[in-house]
Amino acid sequence: MPFYVNPSWFLVLGLVTWSYSSGLAAASYEARKFGIHSAMPSLLGLKKCSNLIFAPPRFEVYRAISAQIHAIFVRYTDIFEPVALDEAYLDVTENKLGLPYASTVARHIRADIFRETNLTASAGVSINKFLAKMASGANKPNGMTVILPEDAIAFVEQLQERKVSRYWRGDCYQNALVGHSHWH
Repeated sequence: MPFYVNPSWFLVLGLVTWSYSSGLAAASYEARKFGIHSAMPSLLGLKKCSNLIFAPPRFEVYRAISAQIHAIFVRYTDIFEPVALDEAYLDVTENKLGLPYASTVARHIRADIFRETNLTASAGVSINKFLAKMASGANKPNGMTVILPEDAIAFVEQLQERKVSRYWRGDCYQNALVGHSHWH
Protein backbone atom coordinates (compact mmCIF):
# COMPACT_ATOMS: atom_id res chain seq x y z
CA MET A 1 0.00 0.00 0.00
CA PRO A 2 1.45 3.40 -0.93
CA PHE A 3 2.44 5.81 1.82
CA TYR A 4 0.83 9.16 1.10
CA VAL A 5 2.21 12.25 2.76
CA ASN A 6 0.71 15.67 3.18
CA PRO A 7 3.21 17.92 1.34
CA SER A 8 3.08 20.48 4.14
CA TRP A 9 4.45 18.00 6.70
CA PHE A 10 8.05 18.34 7.81
CA LEU A 11 8.95 14.84 6.78
CA VAL A 12 12.28 13.08 7.06
CA LEU A 13 13.24 9.52 6.25
CA GLY A 14 15.16 7.90 9.05
CA LEU A 15 16.81 4.55 9.28
CA VAL A 16 14.64 1.46 9.69
CA THR A 17 15.76 1.15 13.30
CA TRP A 18 15.32 4.66 14.59
CA SER A 19 17.28 6.05 17.51
CA TYR A 20 18.50 9.48 18.53
CA SER A 21 21.89 8.66 17.05
CA SER A 22 20.56 7.46 13.69
CA GLY A 23 20.93 9.61 10.61
CA LEU A 24 18.39 11.13 8.28
CA ALA A 25 18.28 9.52 4.85
CA ALA A 26 16.32 12.34 3.18
CA ALA A 27 14.26 15.40 4.03
CA SER A 28 11.22 17.01 2.42
CA TYR A 29 11.62 20.49 1.01
CA GLU A 30 9.47 21.78 3.86
CA ALA A 31 11.89 20.27 6.40
CA ARG A 32 14.88 21.64 4.49
CA LYS A 33 13.63 25.17 5.19
CA PHE A 34 14.63 24.50 8.82
CA GLY A 35 18.17 23.54 7.78
CA ILE A 36 17.48 19.81 7.88
CA HIS A 37 19.28 17.63 5.33
CA SER A 38 20.27 14.06 4.60
CA ALA A 39 23.07 12.54 6.71
CA MET A 40 22.13 14.82 9.63
CA PRO A 41 21.84 13.10 13.03
CA SER A 42 18.18 12.58 13.99
CA LEU A 43 18.59 14.41 17.30
CA LEU A 44 19.94 17.50 15.57
CA GLY A 45 17.01 17.40 13.16
CA LEU A 46 14.59 17.32 16.08
CA LYS A 47 16.38 20.27 17.69
CA LYS A 48 16.00 22.27 14.48
CA CYS A 49 12.33 21.33 14.04
CA SER A 50 10.43 19.68 16.88
CA ASN A 51 7.50 18.90 14.52
CA LEU A 52 9.49 16.47 12.38
CA ILE A 53 7.67 13.36 11.26
CA PHE A 54 9.95 10.35 10.87
CA ALA A 55 9.04 7.70 8.32
CA PRO A 56 10.99 4.53 7.64
CA PRO A 57 12.57 4.38 4.19
CA ARG A 58 10.98 2.09 1.61
CA PHE A 59 13.97 1.15 -0.49
CA GLU A 60 12.12 -1.50 -2.50
CA VAL A 61 9.67 1.19 -3.67
CA TYR A 62 12.51 3.63 -4.43
CA ARG A 63 14.38 0.99 -6.45
CA ALA A 64 11.23 0.17 -8.45
CA ILE A 65 10.58 3.84 -9.24
CA SER A 66 14.25 4.35 -10.07
CA ALA A 67 14.08 1.45 -12.56
CA GLN A 68 10.96 2.99 -14.08
CA ILE A 69 12.74 6.34 -14.51
CA HIS A 70 15.86 4.68 -15.94
CA ALA A 71 13.60 2.99 -18.51
CA ILE A 72 12.46 6.48 -19.52
CA PHE A 73 16.09 7.59 -19.91
CA VAL A 74 16.81 4.65 -22.23
CA ARG A 75 14.10 5.88 -24.60
CA TYR A 76 16.26 8.96 -25.19
CA THR A 77 19.86 7.76 -24.79
CA ASP A 78 21.91 4.71 -23.91
CA ILE A 79 24.60 6.94 -22.45
CA PHE A 80 23.58 7.57 -18.87
CA GLU A 81 25.39 7.22 -15.59
CA PRO A 82 23.24 6.53 -12.52
CA VAL A 83 24.60 8.36 -9.49
CA ALA A 84 21.90 7.50 -6.96
CA LEU A 85 18.38 6.11 -6.98
CA ASP A 86 17.06 9.56 -7.88
CA GLU A 87 19.91 11.03 -9.91
CA ALA A 88 21.75 10.31 -13.16
CA TYR A 89 23.84 12.04 -15.79
CA LEU A 90 22.65 11.70 -19.38
CA ASP A 91 24.53 12.48 -22.57
CA VAL A 92 21.82 13.43 -25.05
CA THR A 93 24.11 14.96 -27.67
CA GLU A 94 22.99 12.29 -30.14
CA ASN A 95 19.65 11.27 -28.62
CA LYS A 96 17.43 8.52 -30.01
CA LEU A 97 14.63 10.89 -31.03
CA GLY A 98 16.95 13.18 -32.94
CA LEU A 99 15.85 16.21 -30.95
CA PRO A 100 18.17 19.14 -31.71
CA TYR A 101 18.43 20.64 -28.21
CA ALA A 102 19.34 19.05 -24.90
CA SER A 103 16.83 21.33 -23.18
CA THR A 104 14.05 19.89 -25.37
CA VAL A 105 15.13 16.36 -24.42
CA ALA A 106 15.11 17.37 -20.74
CA ARG A 107 11.58 18.80 -21.03
CA HIS A 108 10.38 15.57 -22.68
CA ILE A 109 12.02 13.41 -20.00
CA ARG A 110 10.59 15.51 -17.16
CA ALA A 111 7.11 15.30 -18.72
CA ASP A 112 7.41 11.51 -19.16
CA ILE A 113 8.54 11.08 -15.55
CA PHE A 114 5.58 13.10 -14.27
CA ARG A 115 3.06 11.39 -16.56
CA GLU A 116 4.26 7.87 -15.69
CA THR A 117 5.17 8.23 -11.99
CA ASN A 118 3.34 11.38 -10.84
CA LEU A 119 6.72 12.62 -9.58
CA THR A 120 8.37 15.90 -10.46
CA ALA A 121 11.97 16.05 -11.62
CA SER A 122 14.58 18.77 -11.77
CA ALA A 123 17.01 18.95 -14.67
CA GLY A 124 20.28 20.70 -15.29
CA VAL A 125 21.48 21.06 -18.86
CA SER A 126 25.01 22.11 -19.72
CA ILE A 127 28.28 21.23 -21.40
CA ASN A 128 29.62 18.89 -18.69
CA LYS A 129 28.54 16.94 -15.60
CA PHE A 130 29.77 19.51 -13.10
CA LEU A 131 27.74 22.31 -14.63
CA ALA A 132 24.71 20.06 -15.19
CA LYS A 133 24.80 19.09 -11.49
CA MET A 134 25.03 22.71 -10.40
CA ALA A 135 22.23 23.66 -12.80
CA SER A 136 19.93 20.88 -11.56
CA GLY A 137 20.17 22.25 -8.02
CA ALA A 138 19.32 25.79 -9.08
CA ASN A 139 15.62 25.14 -9.72
CA LYS A 140 14.49 22.41 -7.32
CA PRO A 141 12.14 20.73 -6.74
CA ASN A 142 10.52 20.93 -10.17
CA GLY A 143 12.47 23.06 -12.58
CA MET A 144 15.10 23.15 -15.24
CA THR A 145 18.16 25.33 -15.62
CA VAL A 146 20.23 25.56 -18.79
CA ILE A 147 23.81 26.85 -18.66
CA LEU A 148 24.98 27.74 -22.14
CA PRO A 149 28.70 27.44 -22.95
CA GLU A 150 29.06 31.22 -23.10
CA ASP A 151 27.51 31.54 -19.62
CA ALA A 152 29.54 28.77 -17.94
CA ILE A 153 32.33 30.89 -16.46
CA ALA A 154 29.93 33.49 -15.05
CA PHE A 155 27.73 30.77 -13.55
CA VAL A 156 30.65 29.03 -11.82
CA GLU A 157 32.09 32.29 -10.53
CA GLN A 158 28.81 33.20 -8.82
CA LEU A 159 28.53 29.85 -7.04
CA GLN A 160 29.26 29.78 -3.35
CA GLU A 161 32.55 27.99 -2.82
CA ARG A 162 30.94 25.74 -0.19
CA LYS A 163 28.41 24.53 -2.74
CA VAL A 164 31.08 23.84 -5.36
CA SER A 165 33.35 21.87 -3.03
CA ARG A 166 30.39 19.78 -1.87
CA TYR A 167 30.09 18.22 -5.35
CA TRP A 168 33.54 18.32 -6.87
CA ARG A 169 37.05 19.03 -5.73
CA GLY A 170 40.39 19.74 -7.29
CA ASP A 171 40.84 19.99 -11.02
CA CYS A 172 37.18 19.31 -11.82
CA TYR A 173 36.37 22.86 -10.69
CA GLN A 174 39.07 24.24 -12.98
CA ASN A 175 37.91 21.99 -15.83
CA ALA A 176 34.39 23.33 -15.39
CA LEU A 177 35.72 26.83 -15.85
CA VAL A 178 37.34 25.95 -19.16
CA GLY A 179 34.49 23.70 -20.32
CA HIS A 180 36.17 20.30 -20.37
CA SER A 181 33.88 17.31 -20.53
CA HIS A 182 33.78 14.89 -17.59
CA TRP A 183 32.27 12.00 -19.54
CA HIS A 184 35.52 10.20 -20.23
